[in-house]
Formats: sequence, C-alpha cells, structure tokens
Amino acid sequence: MQKNSARLKPDLVLLNAHVFTANDDYRADIEIQGDIAAIVTPGKASTGKEEIDLDGKPLVPGLIDAHVHLCEPGFAEREGFISGTRAAAAGGITLLADMPIANLPPVTDGETLKSKARLAEGKLYTDLYLLGGITSENLESLPEFIAEGTKVAKGFTVDQLKDFPCLLSGALRDGIERASRAGLTVALHCEDNNMVEYRNNKVKKQNAENFLDVFTPEAEILAVQNAIYLAEKIGAKLHILHASLADTIELVNKARQRGVEVTVETTLHHLLLTKNDIIELGPVAKCTPPPRDEENRERLWEMLLNDRIDLLGSDHSPSTLEAKFEADNFFNAWGGIQSVQYTVQLLLHYGVHKRGLSLNQLVRLLAEGPVELLGLPPARSSIQVGSEATFTALDLDKEWEITENEILMKNKHTPYLGWKGKGRAVKTIIRGEIVDIEGDPGAGRVRKAEAVNFKD
Repeated sequence: MQKNSARLKPDLVLLNAHVFTANDDYRADIEIQGDIAAIVTPGKASTGKEEIDLDGKPLVPGLIDAHVHLCEPGFAEREGFISGTRAAAAGGITLLADMPIANLPPVTDGETLKSKARLAEGKLYTDLYLLGGITSENLESLPEFIAEGTKVAKGFTVDQLKDFPCLLSGALRDGIERASRAGLTVALHCEDNNMVEYRNNKVKKQNAENFLDVFTPEAEILAVQNAIYLAEKIGAKLHILHASLADTIELVNKARQRGVEVTVETTLHHLLLTKNDIIELGPVAKCTPPPRDEENRERLWEMLLNDRIDLLGSDHSPSTLEAKFEADNFFNAWGGIQSVQYTVQLLLHYGVHKRGLSLNQLVRLLAEGPVELLGLPPARSSIQVGSEATFTALDLDKEWEITENEILMKNKHTPYLGWKGKGRAVKTIIRGEIVDIEGDPGAGRVRKAEAVNFKD
C-alpha cells in the first residue's frame, strides 16, 4: 500500500474500494487531499472531512470516451458542452475527446481550437480534450495543434462533410507525412470514397437496404489498407476510428506485428447492433460505417475479449428529432447514434456480465487506451499516490432500464431505448470532487496533452 510521509486530514476518503487498474486489483481505502494522498489497507485510513463507503464496489481510474461530437459552437440544438458532458458524467465518464467536426467553424488550426476551448470554459461537467482536424486544405496548420497541446488530428477518407474536405489519396499521403513531421497521430474515418460515390450513384431507392449497399464492408477495408500502407511507408502514427469489421481489426494487428504504429477503436453500436437493426429501427440506428452482420459482430466480441482492440468510443453523434425522423428519405436522415450517456452501463451488462470481459480489460478500453492515444500522462489511467484523484465507481448489480425520461442528452432518442440490464456507474469523481449533475457545470476543464497537474 502507498502513502505520503506527511499526511494531512484528507478532504475525501473512499472506504472499502475494490480497486481495478489495467493490470491489477486490490482492496483499499483511498485518501484524497487535492491528489491521491494515500492508498492504505481497508480500515487504516485517516478520518476524512467527507467519506464514502463503497462497500467493496469496484473503483476504476476515471473513464474516458475518446470519440464524441458535442456540436458546439454552431449546432448547439443537437448537443452542447453542458448537456453532452452532463450526460457523460451521469454515465461514469470523466473526460470526453471532442472531434473537430460537427461544429462551426471546424477545428482546422490553432486559433479555431483556442476559440472552441474558450467557449467551453465554465460549461463542463467532465473534462474535455479537443482534437484537431486534418483536411486537404490545412496541412500547413498542423503544427499549431501541437503548440496548443493537442496530439491527435482527425480526417476523413470519404467525402461526407461540405465544410471539412476529405483526404483523397494524394492529400492523405501528404497529410499523414505532414502530421507525422509535426508529431501528430492521424485518426481516420476510413471508407473508400471512390467506392462509396460509385455505389451511391447507382442507387434507385434511398432506403435502408440501399444505404447498406453503398457503405459496404469493402469500402472500409480498402480505405484501411491504404491508410496502413501509407503510415508504414512514412513511419507515422495512425489510429483507425470506429472500426465496424473484424477484418479491420485483423489488418491492424497484422500491421502492428510488422512494427507499424497503428491503433484501432470500435464502438458499442458495432458490438451490439447489426445491419438488421438499421432496417428494423430505421434512422435512429443509422451511422457510417454501419453495423454489419451477426457473424461479424460475434468476431468483434471475440477480438475485444482477446485484447486485440485498443479502445472503445461511443462516436456520440447527436441530432435533433426532426433531423433523425422527419427527413424525406433514409439517405437524408441524420447519420449518427446518440449514446454518450450509456457506454459504461452497456459495456458492463453486455461485456462484463454477458461475455466475461474483465474489469481490467474495461480499464484498458476506457482509460488506458484513450490515455495513450491522446498523449495524456500514464498516471491518468492508473490509481497511485500523487496522481490526480479522478475515478469512476461502479455497481455491478445495479439494474437499469433506458427510458426517454432519464435521457440527459439534449435530444431524447437512442437505439437503446427500452433496453434493460445490470451494472452502471454510481459515482463520477474528478480531482477529488464528486460530480453533481443536478448542480451547475464547473467540474471539468479543457485538457491539454501536457497538463501539468498530472503526476507520473
């Protein structure tokens, strides 16, 4: 057990915690005085100004969702800093990594990143990490992201956004090289633009079935292969976003064996939904890349359980009810799934309880993996004396049902409406403060990769 030599009366003591990190678990009391002041045998803690008895429940490093779209500024009717981080905190998330798109202006240089960070101040229930954007038109600006403390830039290989030009082959090659030179990891939405465009032009009916025929598995595989090839030749760091295919995971793992610095994430909707849900549920389950068939879903779970996937993100992509459900056809309905509030509880029920995922693996997927991707200090995904006192406390036996009334996201829709399960976060603690989702925002702040308050 660890402790500081000089111990003041702690501000907060967590009693009878079953601590889980990526590689360990043990029982402990934890004293918090600003940072983690002491980790001691249960029953040996000093009396704190405030005490929480966890009664043997799991305590993990503060969980992170490394893939969200909060839509502010510009589209706050979809979601915003306050509503998005409040929903995340209620679900046990302590930090969100916000994508550079789905806001105006998109984050394509240091100034737009700084402007977005200033706008978020005072509006956060969780911490926030802002990704930069990489397009065919901003390659000269990439070093500005590093100067602002951001180590990841997101790009697209498919033309889906009018204000965020995608990276076709030439721009992708130059973009990966420029990003690598600047010290950035390139995070890519991988779908082959030529294939998507060609098949889209062949569509006769704009329904769910034809949507699946446009955004095919082959489109994802071709784009991933191309990106890995370029990263390998250039010696760059690459991250594959929201992989829908087990074959994508295979490609990444084989590339890693060759020494390529590439990581991969998947999402809960690719693990829980199939293409049949898109047809049956309609636009509420629409996203790209879409969920695939049941056989692929089972292979994804197998790879997750065998530690072949680096992290799990929600890809929370919110929209108004009108944009989702009042479009004149399926193709024009908003594409994206709202789920930032439910990632932890869905993974606890369907991963831990139903599939045997360990809590150590959960920490790797929702803490250690995101920390490594974002370039945050390793202590952020661990629990040790001197580290920041940021935690998620879990109750594996807590039953839940997802209802419209309890949705805290700005727009009350999700494909998981009516789902029931067991296991959820019960305390979200950021820097020793229990997040009060009924109170005013202010628990969180905008993070930089080199944040000085972290201690290794």
